[in-house]
Amino acid sequence: MNTKTARGIRALTRGALIASLYVALTYLASIFGLSSGVIQFRISEALTILPVFMPEAIPGLFIGCILSNLITPAVHPLDIVFGPSSSTDQPSIKTPWATRLSPSKRGVTR
Repeated sequence: MNTKTARGIRALTRGALIASLYVALTYLASIFGLSSGVIQFRISEALTILPVFMPEAIPGLFIGCILSNLITPAVHPLDIVFGPSSSTDQPSIKTPWATRLSPSKRGVTR
């Protein structure tokens, strides 16, 4: 397996793990009645900082938000449609900024 394929598989796996973690945290919050209703408190929204560090988190968050909206009770249909985009708009805006400040762009090696 070449390096490019391995990186792609690694990125896909990270995105899938982020999506599953988002769903699990949202489901955990829904058990306590926090993740649905007029005012929502989603512990999983703390994951929206991840695209700053790994861009593959953007599709993971999007898919995780769609899945969590489908499995949690009492979610408005508009939240299913527009919720994922609101969860990923902010991180996708931050990602180009973070790329410019990444250690590899500044010449810092790990």
